[in-house]
Amino acid sequence: MWPFGKRKTPDLEELCRHRIIRLDGEITEATAQMVISQLLFLQHEDARQPVTLCIESRGGSVTAGMAIVDTVRELEPLVCTWAPTMAHGMAAIVLASGGRGERVVGPTAQLSLTPLEVAADWHPEVNRIRQQLASVIAELCGQHLEVISQHLLDGLLLTPSEAVAYGLADQVGA
Repeated sequence: MWPFGKRKTPDLEELCRHRIIRLDGEITEATAQMVISQLLFLQHEDARQPVTLCIESRGGSVTAGMAIVDTVRELEPLVCTWAPTMAHGMAAIVLASGGRGERVVGPTAQLSLTPLEVAADWHPEVNRIRQQLASVIAELCGQHLEVISQHLLDGLLLTPSEAVAYGLADQVGA
């Protein structure tokens, strides 16, 4: 999945040439806009060639994360998702949004579904947002809605093999 060997992280231009997009750190409106812009650019460049979305994130904003998920699901090129070391919260859901058979986690990766942390002014919307999110995750993972809903309340920590069994990923990479 990583064509650069063990050398330092390549710059944005080099990543783009290899059709790799990085989602690092907290998922915010700004990081979502950057990832979505790069996805759309690569689709414009060549809609037949797959794109790899490399995820290294502890999660973040539900609305920003769902914007990435919606874009990945609607994009014409296949999006391969890869989480070499971690994908928590919304980042795990972004991982699950990749193309079937192309969602890969590293052998020592840490993954989790986390309870929603919502600002006080969103309180009346929490249940609606949680149900909407649970519905999307259930569709992506093939899990029952009730199971997902409970995991979004309690949280769920997964090993790479458990993430595959759960449906967040398809394979554990090397």
